[in-house]
Amino acid sequence: MFAKGAKAVQDVKLSPLGNMFGILHIAYALGTVMNRDFIISVPHWLNILYTIVLASIVALLISRGTRFTILAGLVGIVIPIGVGFALFFANIEILTLIPLITNALTLIAGEIYLLLTEEKEKRFIKSTFSSYVNPEVVDILIKHPDKMKLGGDSKELTIMFSDIRGFTSISEGMTPEYLINFLNEYLTGQTDIVMETQGTLDKYIGDAVMAFWGAPIEIADHVLKACQAAVKMMEAVHTFNESRVVHGDKPIDIGIGLNTAIVNVGNVGSSTRKNYTVIGDGVNLASRLEGTNKIYHTNIIISEATYEKVKDYLIVRELDYIAVKGKKEPVKIYELWDVKKWD
Repeated sequence: MFAKGAKAVQDVKLSPLGNMFGILHIAYALGTVMNRDFIISVPHWLNILYTIVLASIVALLISRGTRFTILAGLVGIVIPIGVGFALFFANIEILTLIPLITNALTLIAGEIYLLLTEEKEKRFIKSTFSSYVNPEVVDILIKHPDKMKLGGDSKELTIMFSDIRGFTSISEGMTPEYLINFLNEYLTGQTDIVMETQGTLDKYIGDAVMAFWGAPIEIADHVLKACQAAVKMMEAVHTFNESRVVHGDKPIDIGIGLNTAIVNVGNVGSSTRKNYTVIGDGVNLASRLEGTNKIYHTNIIISEATYEKVKDYLIVRELDYIAVKGKKEPVKIYELWDVKKWD
């Protein structure tokens, strides 16, 4: 009994759907029991496995690079919410909030890792190739690291060797300081031509230059570019000699060998110091062709393999067949005079 004038206490209780009369709570509960309409919770181990699998998928997508970040975000957010709602309407309860938080943390950690590793990769690419190739090529490699393969690869390249004729006798009359300045000036001009034609400087061997075309970035016309570089190198030597004659110095002469072949290219060396270089019989042949210039009193000798690739663009003179160590058949060689068409 309530005191006179007192307000009757309403039988209203809070529910997920708002305030409801207590009798309705009882009715819904009774209906659930009679209809066996219970919410089933999945086992704990399945919740754990579900969370781990989702986080693993997100991590796998992030590991494929920043291009997959948006997809990883959609997977990490849409799948938990979608699965949660779908199973709820099927009266099955599965964790939703914990997978969402786990995926969000995985995304954040993955993005931080990508930023750190990609920056490190960019520094590695720049330090590895900045001294070997044109800066424009380095920029391409940094933006598209998938274009290169540092671990080693077998591919068709055009290899060049160039060397100053009689350099030993020339250098004997030079002071150490003059010799270094002479080499720096000569090698700078030759190296600039290699890089201008998208070649890769392999190494200097005293006064000799070793370079190749077609790696680390594939160049469709690497054979033609190598031939163009050889012709330009000879033109640079003529200009270099004009300057030497003006200063009362003797002119120099160089020999260049070019060969196109499938060789191995990649980082070779120790764990502390490596060199991006090429290895194979094709490299040896290019070196021998450079030396063969002494016999034929020529400046540029190319192999038949190089000639056949771009013969419509070249002005050549057929020289001879030469025997090469390790090959049964002799190799036809040509003297390269000029390139008909330029880029």
